Amino acid sequence: MLGLGGMGGTPSAPKRFENISIELKIANELNLNACRMVTSLIGGIGAGILGLTGWTGFLFYFVLALIVSLLVAAKGNFQLELYFVDTSAIFSHGLFYGVLTFIMFWTLSYDVVHVYT
Repeated sequence: MLGLGGMGGTPSAPKRFENISIELKIANELNLNACRMVTSLIGGIGAGILGLTGWTGFLFYFVLALIVSLLVAAKGNFQLELYFVDTSAIFSHGLFYGVLTFIMFWTLSYDVVHVYT
């Protein structure tokens, strides 16, 4: 019998986690992407209000994305293979989709606070 993380006969995860369905793992990735979108929205507004410009704004976004990824990993006790199909998904998938949302709200809030006042 295959374990979640192994190719041989010895399971790498406890027995109670063997039957976690792939659909639930995919749902976890979708929820992570939704969390990234909300973080991008709030982070963009925050970067605009703070008046960040240029590369500091993008650095702000990537730091926020890293914090979200670390918080999700900590919530799962850093056993990512139990909750995600691909363990690198928590740090990479959906990362660049949120950039466009971040830029939109960053420029909008920057203009409202710093340009039009």
